[in-house]
Amino acid sequence: GGGLRYGRIFKPAEDLHGFSVDVVDMKDVAGPHHVHPEGEIDLIMPLDEGLIAALNPVQRLALAYAPLQARPAWLAFLALDTRLSALVAGTREVLLGQIKLAWWRDILGSPTADWPWGDPVLDLLRQWQEPASLVPLIDGWEALLAEDLTPRVIADFVDGRGMAFAALARQLGVARPDDARTAGR
Repeated sequence: GGGLRYGRIFKPAEDLHGFSVDVVDMKDVAGPHHVHPEGEIDLIMPLDEGLIAALNPVQRLALAYAPLQARPAWLAFLALDTRLSALVAGTREVLLGQIKLAWWRDILGSPTADWPWGDPVLDLLRQWQEPASLVPLIDGWEALLAEDLTPRVIADFVDGRGMAFAALARQLGVARPDDARTAGR
């Protein structure tokens, strides 16, 4: 309650020099409200009712560690991934899931001036130089709509993610985006 949510992602450990790692989401709360006599490391990231709150804790942690200038691109990428994940997980009829994914594919492949307004994911993706470069992420998620989870389906999903990570790297001006593709796989 009170606009705070806590989660411990790592217990104190020797390789962390005795530190634990907690994630604390704060909404309309100024902190800190406590003292650590031997010091504390804070990553300040306000809880947003929308996109950031929809991310899982690991994604929020990754976003918190991203350089400040890279966060909008990272948030757009992670928010799209989260949206697609929820779409696929909630699909009961494969054809309907494919239609919804086709909508995303069509939108990202069209000029941003033609995109509808008011969707927070699309609003962030408008800042991308090549939003169509994220279509492989959609293709990867669509592969998971297959009836059987075969090695080919898994490979298609992994390839789509890898290409999307390369697109993120290009968006951020990374010198070797293929390294991001490999890491994203």
